[in-house]
Amino acid sequence: MTLIHMFCTCVILLLGFLADVKSTSVHNGATSFATKTTYNQRLVSSDVSLYWDKLDGYDLLYTDGTFRHGTRFPSDEKVEKWRRHVLKISKNDINDTFADTLKLWDAHFPNQSSYMLHEVGKRELQRLAIIIFNMTKDGKYLGFDKKGSVRFMTSPKVRTKQSACSFINQLLCLHGNETGCLHLDEVPTFVESQDGKSSDMFECTGGIPVQNNPMLLRSFDYCPKYSEKVTHNGTADHEVKKFGYSEHAVEVTDHISGKFKQRLNWTEVTSLHQLCAFHFALHRYTAICDLFHPKHLQVMEFANDLKHYYKTGYGYEINYKLSCPLIQDIVGSLDNAATSNGSAGATFRFGHAETIIPLLCILGLYKESEHLTYNSFSVHGKRRLFRTGVFSPFAGNILFLLYRPTGAHNQTKFSIVVNEHVVKIPRANCHVCDYNDVRQQLFEELMLLDCASVCATKQKKDEL
Repeated sequence: MTLIHMFCTCVILLLGFLADVKSTSVHNGATSFATKTTYNQRLVSSDVSLYWDKLDGYDLLYTDGTFRHGTRFPSDEKVEKWRRHVLKISKNDINDTFADTLKLWDAHFPNQSSYMLHEVGKRELQRLAIIIFNMTKDGKYLGFDKKGSVRFMTSPKVRTKQSACSFINQLLCLHGNETGCLHLDEVPTFVESQDGKSSDMFECTGGIPVQNNPMLLRSFDYCPKYSEKVTHNGTADHEVKKFGYSEHAVEVTDHISGKFKQRLNWTEVTSLHQLCAFHFALHRYTAICDLFHPKHLQVMEFANDLKHYYKTGYGYEINYKLSCPLIQDIVGSLDNAATSNGSAGATFRFGHAETIIPLLCILGLYKESEHLTYNSFSVHGKRRLFRTGVFSPFAGNILFLLYRPTGAHNQTKFSIVVNEHVVKIPRANCHVCDYNDVRQQLFEELMLLDCASVCATKQKKDEL
């Protein structure tokens, strides 16, 4: 690396460190904003016993990574909803709580930013690129010098493309390619393919091709059965709705309502909490968050986790079986790498919380002994395994790593790394395992799944 590359790397890492230590009472390490938690403020699960590190005596053979997009702006619809709620509440706000919030509104949520990657999100992916570059011995095992040895995929959404390009540009910069070095305030750009297949491919700065793969990374958009059983199923959010009437939710609603001359409902309270989460993620602005007592933030975190449990997690089998094509693509790549003679390169995919959470669940990670329900908060509190702020913050990632003994071609080792921490592999019950054992004990059953049947719906009689 040149001195300028080293300087840029140090600046990115320093910014990440400053974001870590800039925590306030809003985020004290005991709670999170669930899937709206920034990567630097993510929680660390108590079941993690081994920090991600290089494996002594082994060389990295293959890296397969799936990433969530980085911290993003909220949608225009959300911003408008929040504004309506704030304006309504502020009419009876004798303390003028929202005065500064309304003055800063346009600066915090500028036009044409809906769902776009924020500067915070760009730095998250750049930092992860630096970590992987260092892990792979300054990129040696990524094989950029070998055509086709590194695959990149995203969903069709702009925020995932911007995340991929932030990551790719940083890797190129570290490799000495000046075109990949982004200025601190520069937004990563991409160009759609001009070969007539623009829906399939695009390129980041530096000419690195990236595949659009919605079937792997946004499979829920293409699954009629998921739409029928979850999205449009009137009972799918029953537990979430019931929690809104629980003693814990009522306590929070009473607390917030007590600050104003009007009675707020649970929907308005959750709306304020969402606004708080994005204000804190994007700007470290805490005026809205300060309305909540720290213990009430844990209640709001659980409400969000409960929603994802039934929307993308263990609540319905189809939620995680949607990851069937993705896990089979991952295992197929691992199989090919395990039988290769040398470094097998890497695959990096960029998707969503709805990509990460089902993938973790199909592997059996972060699974409770019994289903979460509206009254689980009374039982588990924050001591539950299913906490999206642990495993699916913005820029959350899952790496599947293959290692081989230095100078040998046998005894391939394997580990799963979630947000830079090695986790115990289900069924194999080890952190760093023999790949053949994991292949037989965990992956064999997943490779036998019929992915086509997961989303197939029964034909009506008049369709036969």
